[in-house]
Amino acid sequence: MFKSNLIELIRSLNHKEFREFGEYVRSPFFNKNQSVINLYDYINKHYPDFEERDLKKERVYDKLFPGMAYNGGFMKTIIFNLTRLAEEYLGYFNYKNNTDTLTEDYSIIEELHNRGLDKIFMKKLKLAENKLSKTKYKDPFYFSDKYRIQFLKEEHFTLHQRFLNYKDVPDEGTYKSIEYLLEYFFLKILGHHRFLYNMNKIVKFSFNNKFLDEVIEYLKKNEAYFLPQVLLHLYELLLLKENDEKYYYKTKAILKKEINNIRKGIEYSTISILFNYALEQYYEGKSKFLEEMFELNKMITEYKLYTPVEGGFFNEVKFKNAVEVGIQLKKYDWTGNFIKVYKNLLPPDEKIIAGNYGYAQLNFVQKKYKKSLELINIGNIPNVKYKVSIKNLTLKLYYELGWITEASDLIDSARHFLSNDKVLPEHSKQMSMNFLKFYNRLLKLKSYWKEPEVRNLKDELMETHNLYEKDWLLEKVNELETLR
Repeated sequence: MFKSNLIELIRSLNHKEFREFGEYVRSPFFNKNQSVINLYDYINKHYPDFEERDLKKERVYDKLFPGMAYNGGFMKTIIFNLTRLAEEYLGYFNYKNNTDTLTEDYSIIEELHNRGLDKIFMKKLKLAENKLSKTKYKDPFYFSDKYRIQFLKEEHFTLHQRFLNYKDVPDEGTYKSIEYLLEYFFLKILGHHRFLYNMNKIVKFSFNNKFLDEVIEYLKKNEAYFLPQVLLHLYELLLLKENDEKYYYKTKAILKKEINNIRKGIEYSTISILFNYALEQYYEGKSKFLEEMFELNKMITEYKLYTPVEGGFFNEVKFKNAVEVGIQLKKYDWTGNFIKVYKNLLPPDEKIIAGNYGYAQLNFVQKKYKKSLELINIGNIPNVKYKVSIKNLTLKLYYELGWITEASDLIDSARHFLSNDKVLPEHSKQMSMNFLKFYNRLLKLKSYWKEPEVRNLKDELMETHNLYEKDWLLEKVNELETLR
């Protein structure tokens, strides 16, 4: 039983929830089986520090039914029943604590309507409408509730209106449920495809996008009639789908204007889509997007868009990006302050790696090479993106320190790592491989200077965009040119 679904479910409950689950199990409305209650009581004695020996089925059975021979089938039934109650409790917990929707209110209102309790129905309906009017986020949850409440209202009106004269004819505001349903539909279908197209940039896979083009064309022709949230998803999706710069600026404009009216998880994913696009454009040679990334990083810190949930940790990749952009723009004071303030908000297992990497980058640009090398000498690095960046920084440090042999060995190690890695996206691998290729040529020229080869290296670098550390490589080539 130690590794059973039951124990896994119970481990997910905090102390308050576990006590409440006990009340749920003891309620005769939900459970009348005393053996199931006894099993809960036994587990309660060992919660939360479960020991494997205390939860062996035979030991538990002996405690529940002392003196009786072990019955595996009966024990399995008791565990199954308590597991079922745990699952039902989680469903009940979600139902009662889902503050984003009117699920409970709607269930009551619908049943009042079904039972013909019209006076109470209308009272509860108006309360629900008033509650909805105070909703901050006009997202799919909101329009789903608006549709369900409005549909009941329309159905009630239709059943009770006799249409005897022109006064009984409904006005244009009466039948609006379809309007709310459409807003819900557009938000959901755009949001879902936005997720799929974004994921497809990381992991290539096929998916069904039938009907999407028709939806997009309809929305493009009727932009003026839709809420900013619908247009935000539309422009994000078009940015991912068509890679057109104009949709970057449209998406960014709506995000900045509506940032206080958009749910946190949506803000987080939107800023990520914008940043990834800006990063791609920068690596393709559009230098203006370096400033764009810096502006996005300032938005991330100002509006706490570094986590998809309230009170969550700073995403370690966003932290890394902010450091690198700040360094590239030579905003060293801003970058130093950023590391100092936000490294403490990183996940505990990433705090040392990310913090040290940030300070190592600052020490590198200050030409404190040995201090920088000391900071990144931190043993095992589980995060593959940090692993690649730290290898690249180490290679740069070896070059600056004149450690040719160490650099040559690390090039081979880095190539082997990239060839075998299954996590990095293909474009990231290619950029890393390109960096290693140019770095290796640069390293050889540092030892055996040849003017034509230096010139050829510079020309090729100028024409190549999809590689890491291009600015540094060009800087080093320019230094070699001065040796003529």
